[in-house]
Amino acid sequence: MFFLNFFLLIFCLLFSGNIHATDSPCTGDECKPIAVYNTWEVYSVPDRNSKQENKQICFLASAPIFSSGSYTKRGDPVVYIRHISNEISEVSATPGYPLQKDTYGEIAVSYTKDSLGPIRDQITTTLKDQGLCIIPANQKEKILMDLVVEEFVWFRDYNDDNNVVKSMKRGYYLFFLGKSRKNTCSIDVYSLEGFIKAFNKMNALCQE
Repeated sequence: MFFLNFFLLIFCLLFSGNIHATDSPCTGDECKPIAVYNTWEVYSVPDRNSKQENKQICFLASAPIFSSGSYTKRGDPVVYIRHISNEISEVSATPGYPLQKDTYGEIAVSYTKDSLGPIRDQITTTLKDQGLCIIPANQKEKILMDLVVEEFVWFRDYNDDNNVVKSMKRGYYLFFLGKSRKNTCSIDVYSLEGFIKAFNKMNALCQE
């Protein structure tokens, strides 16, 4: 299992509305994935703040298959998809460090079934030659994740969440670009293989 319990715990605390570790909604076996589809892990943990009996928090978590940037050290980058309702899914991410003030996370989806090699080479070459982290220009239109809390980012508008999820179902790779308070940058590339199966499993677990 690649996913670190620390980030899972923080995620659960943030979205259960409870930031006190002594009342964590995720402990022991609850922090283990219910299913894994390629790099996408499916979780369902108790929502202990809900008045509804047996209410669950259902979400996906994935780690990148390739990362590059000007950083020297950071935590683990992760992308999450959380079930809100049958019509709404929430996208969030962390690059593994607090984002630079007045900047946003940048996300894009690739519809091109390229091998990872050319994508990796383009990102690496741009960083080496220009000192910049740039999502390859031939990818799907980039969208800013405009709600930032320390090292976590979200969309303010659920329409953006749903549009990105629709793109992820059609795409092959997901890109996330972040800039740190130390003026370093990172690009993380996530595989979308297995995403649809993981997404359907998540929704089935929290079916309304």
